[in-house]
Amino acid sequence: MATAVKVKNEESQGNAITGAAVGIGQKVTGTVHDTREFLHDVRVEMRQVNWPSRLDVWSTTIVVTVTVAFFGVYFWITDLVFGRLYTSIMVRAPSAPASTPMVGPCQNTRSSPAFFV
Repeated sequence: MATAVKVKNEESQGNAITGAAVGIGQKVTGTVHDTREFLHDVRVEMRQVNWPSRLDVWSTTIVVTVTVAFFGVYFWITDLVFGRLYTSIMVRAPSAPASTPMVGPCQNTRSSPAFFV
């Protein structure tokens, strides 16, 4: 019957700086290998993409351009109509008499601000 014995290697007992440097070196080579593998996978996947034809791209571009132009004109006309409607309502609205003092929410009738009182 064989028994496994764990033996410490003298080289693995180096100082902490050497151990850290070995770890960083393994991480860097692992990162380079992972990056190469990732780029290879990207290349393989890009070959499998079903790219549209030039006619498909041209026709969808025309559809998008016409749709954007249509809605741009529609919203421009709608803005003009509502703007003129708002202006006509505001011009006809009765104004406050000149003798009534206009005190808005930001105006204070006291001589000092309210938070100092």
